[in-house]
Amino acid sequence: MIKFYRKLRDMSSERRLFVVGIGLLIIIAAILRTWGLTFGLPYRYHIDETFYVAGALKMASGFDLPITTHGPNLFYMVLLGEYGIYYVFTRFTGIVSSAAAFEQLYRSDPTVFVLLARLTSAISGALTLVPTYLIGKKIHGKGVGIGSAVILGLSFQHIRESHYGTPDVFVGLLVTLCLLFCIALIENGKMRYYVLCGIMAGLATGTKFTNILLWMPLMVTHFILAWKDSDKTLLDAAKRIFSPHLGVMVLMFSLGFAFAYPNLVLRPLAFIEYVRFLIKVGKVGFITQFQIEPRSAWLYYIYSLSWGMGWLVVVFMIAGIFSVIIKKQVQGLLIIVFLLIYFIFLGRAPYYASRYLVPLLPLMCVLAALGTKEVVYLISKRDDKVKALIYVIAFVLLIIQPAAYSIRHNYLLTQTDTRTIAKEWIEDNLPAGTGIAIDWQKHAPPLRAMEDEFPANDVPYEIMIADGIGLPRYSLDDYRSMGINYLVMSSFIDDLMLMSPADREKQQQFHHELFECCELVYEIRPYHGDDKPPFVFDQIFGPVTSLWQFQRPGPVIRIYRLTP
Repeated sequence: MIKFYRKLRDMSSERRLFVVGIGLLIIIAAILRTWGLTFGLPYRYHIDETFYVAGALKMASGFDLPITTHGPNLFYMVLLGEYGIYYVFTRFTGIVSSAAAFEQLYRSDPTVFVLLARLTSAISGALTLVPTYLIGKKIHGKGVGIGSAVILGLSFQHIRESHYGTPDVFVGLLVTLCLLFCIALIENGKMRYYVLCGIMAGLATGTKFTNILLWMPLMVTHFILAWKDSDKTLLDAAKRIFSPHLGVMVLMFSLGFAFAYPNLVLRPLAFIEYVRFLIKVGKVGFITQFQIEPRSAWLYYIYSLSWGMGWLVVVFMIAGIFSVIIKKQVQGLLIIVFLLIYFIFLGRAPYYASRYLVPLLPLMCVLAALGTKEVVYLISKRDDKVKALIYVIAFVLLIIQPAAYSIRHNYLLTQTDTRTIAKEWIEDNLPAGTGIAIDWQKHAPPLRAMEDEFPANDVPYEIMIADGIGLPRYSLDDYRSMGINYLVMSSFIDDLMLMSPADREKQQQFHHELFECCELVYEIRPYHGDDKPPFVFDQIFGPVTSLWQFQRPGPVIRIYRLTP
């Protein structure tokens, strides 16, 4: 720390101001990504977080995780390392006395384990500003680099996803580093960047297989260098393509992939089975009974950008794309090629979610910063100081929407979830052993079943989980015959459109009978009044749109008495 202070003191005032400014920006980005990080805890309402937290703990006894857990991969191993350190700490301080006691600690209160996963995402998100700045700087100077980091630092979608203990933001950091090394490789062609490009692409792909698409910018980069080193004939360039450098990059990719996805080496048959699982999912999607989104994938992702980045950022990003194309800026074209290939892949997939855009957000921020600078300098003929002032003003306008969304989102995360409030009402008003049917477990109040050991202080109930299409899966008579006294309905399931006409008819009939025969004894809404905000599937993970209409996170929870 003292050494850093001395270096800072010896810098020029301009350089010192820059270093301090970047440091403050990263701190602000980290605060925005950690504010509200305890949302929902000790209950786990994010449906995907449990896969990674529980999966990482299971890896302590081996790498043989179920295929549907998307692992083991590098994100699991990072969490496993963190949990290992936490285990040593709990043993040293006497909190636990054995591995079995450590497991019970997780089952009784998973707060620390989930928080570590979320912190991994939050820190990864804040650190992504560094390679984003460097990419912007290499493409069009320090101003664009700073602008790129500012836009990403305040990006609502990036901030939102950084709150979740899932690998999306972590992978986004790896992808951004890979693209940074590709650009550095174009600039000097040094072997170490071949090594770094291959390793980063391998790590990113092993963590999330979608990133096999990184081979496109890798090969484009290699082709550019082969052409530069040739006598500018296709034959000579083709000969140089199959150089030892390409072999090194392939080798480093293979090593990085094997490290990030160890089943490639430890259990090759499990790896093949996982690939088959992904191919199957790629044809039909993960959830086949619901229509996740009425829009086409292309329109959905454009809509996601409108709230995730802000319309003004999207407009300037398009301006940045045109600028790169017109000026034939090689590094910028490399980014555009990757964005285009990735978008085509996402647009053709049967299942889509806004989080799939996370690896692209840093690159979009670079293009938006570039577009802002180009537009400002195009419309202004004044001196450089005035242009710089206009550039700053343009950036302020640019970040108002995402910054406001981020602050409101984080505030909502600090409010008590509707599922927690509903749980408290049930435990205050319904006796132990009451038969209760709920929709999908993560979207309903976190009630303790009679057979559960934890949480020990909670009131136990006879819980029946109606997964699949939710409560309409069974008739009211079926529930009565199963000894169910109350039905707990969650809007996160009930508001989804069912794919099958037979299921939709079944749902309508169920609703009709429910409203006619059963008494609504309790209701909690995340918004005030009867003006219900539009339902967006992304809301099942956390607040996303209509943020000023919501007062807290969570679904509408309705509790019906089934029996007199």
